[in-house]
Amino acid sequence: MVSTHSQSELRRALTVHLPALKQAMGFSWLTSLLVLVPVVFMFEVYGRVVDAQSMSTLGWLLVLVALAYVVMEVLDWARLEVMREASVVFDAQVAPRVFDVTMASTQPATDLKTLREFFYAPALMAALESPMALVFLLIMFALHPLLGAVTLISALVQVGIGVGHHQRTQADLSGLSKTQMASQTVANSSLQNAQLVQGMGMYEALHTRWRKVHDQFLQHQRAAMEHGGAFQSANKTFQLVLSSGLLGLGAWILMDGNLLGGPGMLIVASTIGARAIAPLGTIVTQWRQVVAAREAYQRLDKWLTQYPPKSKGMALPEPMGVLSVEALVASAPNSNTPILRGLQFAVKPGNMLAVIGPSGSGKTTLARLLVGVWPAMSGKVRLDGADVFSWHKTELGPHIGYVPQTVTMPEGTVAQNISRFETTDTPEEAALQYKRLQSAAQALDLHEIVRALPQGYDTPMGADGHTFSGGQLQRMAIARAIYGQPKLLVLDEANSHLDQQGEADLAQLLTQLKQQNTTLVVMTHRKALLALADQVLVLKDGTQQLYGPKDDVLAKLGVAL
Repeated sequence: MVSTHSQSELRRALTVHLPALKQAMGFSWLTSLLVLVPVVFMFEVYGRVVDAQSMSTLGWLLVLVALAYVVMEVLDWARLEVMREASVVFDAQVAPRVFDVTMASTQPATDLKTLREFFYAPALMAALESPMALVFLLIMFALHPLLGAVTLISALVQVGIGVGHHQRTQADLSGLSKTQMASQTVANSSLQNAQLVQGMGMYEALHTRWRKVHDQFLQHQRAAMEHGGAFQSANKTFQLVLSSGLLGLGAWILMDGNLLGGPGMLIVASTIGARAIAPLGTIVTQWRQVVAAREAYQRLDKWLTQYPPKSKGMALPEPMGVLSVEALVASAPNSNTPILRGLQFAVKPGNMLAVIGPSGSGKTTLARLLVGVWPAMSGKVRLDGADVFSWHKTELGPHIGYVPQTVTMPEGTVAQNISRFETTDTPEEAALQYKRLQSAAQALDLHEIVRALPQGYDTPMGADGHTFSGGQLQRMAIARAIYGQPKLLVLDEANSHLDQQGEADLAQLLTQLKQQNTTLVVMTHRKALLALADQVLVLKDGTQQLYGPKDDVLAKLGVAL
């Protein structure tokens, strides 16, 4: 047995719910046994009512069988409730970690939903009933070895149908999952860029692109449904044939005088034989659920492994801002193809490193690694000697400022976005927050612009909020990055949407931050910002081409400021 220490994080989270699974299994077994109630009822009616002409006995039997049916429904409800509660607890366990991973991809959230819903899926419920199928099989052998053998062979045939179902539909289901995600991605991308799409006449081209991907999705869906329907029909037909076949076989054995229990066992044999293979039949017909859950588990497990939880541990001292990169090799999440290879450099507090290179050279990837958004394949990014990626983000985050290449603002007010959604508990804390907020906004000439809004700093942003220009959003992103005076500031083309005045304001801000001993890393091509740099790093095809003092590197490149 594998110890919990060697299990993955996701498996440990699932292992916690084994008691609930066992409880649900117990309910399943009791429910399976109560399925025999109609058989017992028929025996009693023929034996105690018809022969004895006893209406009172019939009444009591009807009451008892009704109570048995009620108990069966209650047990079935209790089983579902136990698994639904387990699914909620599982979601609460894993959701915080999934939220961490959604910083890199939204797929983990979808996979968590799939796993949560599988807790009470028909396929899993059938799997819980499967041990009772073995009991029913033993009963069939006790009635007569031939009945048991036929039931066993039928179960093996059922397994064969399931294997064939899996092999025929595996490619279709895999293609269905991929094309569904691709179709949704194209649709979401078009929606997010609706104005650009409409304004530049790209609608028809993007619609054609989406239609092509969506048609592939429909083809896989049609093929999966056709194959699934065929197997479901074959499985249903097989179960009917088995039930009738067992009845006929039982009659033959009875006429031969070898059936244990007499004529009444014909109905027992037919009922129990069908129940013995019923769970397998359900699993076959619901195989898509099983495949979807398995794929979701594999993907989510891989994500959580790549992004391990950050242990808060002991409180770390406030960083000084000494940045060092050691033999860094990195790729995109869930990829084994390196984007960066062998980077090695260091930046002292009060110094600025300018990172230049053509598009696709790895500048954005480097920015993400420097702030601990992406993990490294090998090598380290260190701040004051501590691994940036393993440092708890709640503790490290206030000391880091980051402006990504694509600026986004979460749902919230202007104040909440600039202050990083920092909460305050006292009026003193609120006053300090506003002071920091105002200082960050004034550094980018935003204060008066925001105050002129109808709700000022309380103006909502996002889908239903105020619409800001690209330059205003970029200024807000920079203000958010410098809020609280971080020790490390990483700017990824942060001046791309700024006008001449905005770029001048940014240059002045960077000069002030250098004087305040802030460590600066700026991805840029603008000479106005290059002039402020102390060091320059040149990237090409993910490798470090040049690195050193600004004047030396620019001289080698033949660039004059």
